[in-house]
Amino acid sequence: MKSENFYRVFIKLALPLICQQFLNVALNLADNLMIGRLGETAIASVGFANKYYMVFNITLFGAFSGCSIFMAQFYGKKDYAILRKIFAVMIMLAVFFFSIFSFLGYFFPEFVIRIFSDDPEVIRIGSEYLKIISLSYPMTAISMAVIMSIRSMGKTIQPLAISFVAVMVNVVLNYMLINGKMGFPVLGVNGSAYATLIARILEICMYIILIYKKGYYLKGKLKTYFGLSKEIVMSMVRISTPVLLTEIIWVCGTAALTIAYAKAGTEQVASVQIGELLLNFSTIVFMGIANASSVIIGQAIGAGNLPRAMEMSRKIMRIAFVFSIICACFLEVIAKPGLVFYTLKPEVLQMTVRVIRVLGVAVFFKMLNWTILIGILRAGGDTKVAFILDTVFLLFYAVPVAFLGTVVLKLPVYQVVALANIEEIIKFVFAFWRYKSRKWIHDLTNIVKH
Repeated sequence: MKSENFYRVFIKLALPLICQQFLNVALNLADNLMIGRLGETAIASVGFANKYYMVFNITLFGAFSGCSIFMAQFYGKKDYAILRKIFAVMIMLAVFFFSIFSFLGYFFPEFVIRIFSDDPEVIRIGSEYLKIISLSYPMTAISMAVIMSIRSMGKTIQPLAISFVAVMVNVVLNYMLINGKMGFPVLGVNGSAYATLIARILEICMYIILIYKKGYYLKGKLKTYFGLSKEIVMSMVRISTPVLLTEIIWVCGTAALTIAYAKAGTEQVASVQIGELLLNFSTIVFMGIANASSVIIGQAIGAGNLPRAMEMSRKIMRIAFVFSIICACFLEVIAKPGLVFYTLKPEVLQMTVRVIRVLGVAVFFKMLNWTILIGILRAGGDTKVAFILDTVFLLFYAVPVAFLGTVVLKLPVYQVVALANIEEIIKFVFAFWRYKSRKWIHDLTNIVKH
């Protein structure tokens, strides 16, 4: 593939993924703004219920990611018959996980919310919200299975269009049901839950119609979804398990970092939270780059063209390097002007600016690491090494250093953030070494027979 063609294909894949990430962030922002009008208790209640959803969402992503690696490689090999069988495995995983999370969320919502808070009013409001929102989990799980299957084939425009419609419906229904507009009753927090449920039902209906009309090698007779060989199943477990564990440990690790920063005081941890909110804009860009990389490289490996996969990875690293610099500069420039919407004490404002500038340096290495570990190594089936690099330095360096800095050394939080984020530099050294070794390239279509 010529360079100009490669960049055209890459942009065609990455841009819709970036837009889809932006839609998700925009929906969360709209939810927060509307629910924020109902008071602090409502914000806390929905926030705790959404933490439960976050665990559910990350579990699904981890479970499906391994399957989508196989899908991308077999699609590149043009072995289309096996795609339906892998898709059936993803649907079974979706059913398994949504059954657990929906059951707990619907029948034991108080137990779930009580994990996060012992405030009776928060438990009451959060439980009502969670009981409704848990009914949307089946549609969420199956929709994600379809999204990741289609995406592994390089189809990103269609999921973006469906997500856009679903998000717009969700926002409009939020406005009507939370506030009781256009003749609807005032449902408050529960209105937001009903809005999400309706939007999820609409979303899954659109995906069913899409598969029915387009096929994408996922539509077929019932018997074509079965018969996946034991070798493939075992290989999928071997590839998927490290990804699932990575996502779960990452959530626990970042939660531990938040606890550590909180030891420095409420005002200082608020500075970190504001800084991380601005950092999320860079996250949107690099999740798109990483996911597009995974599709392109996975298909090239599946097609048996390993030199082309390596050449593509070099081009992707160049793209990542340029955008890492752009994102770093963005955070450095926005450090002070980006805080005009906050009412902060002078000392908190100064601390927040310092935190953002520290994150501006860290984001350069953080985004390169995401590109290598999520976009390149996972695409090559090198999930075990990616798991080690993603978790070891987080658990055994960043978290202990953060607690040491706040609890023992009593350092300002921006210095603690700086010390903890040295993890990204250490990780990059090992990740880049692994990338250059080419040992991450595994043709999974040759490892297994079907």
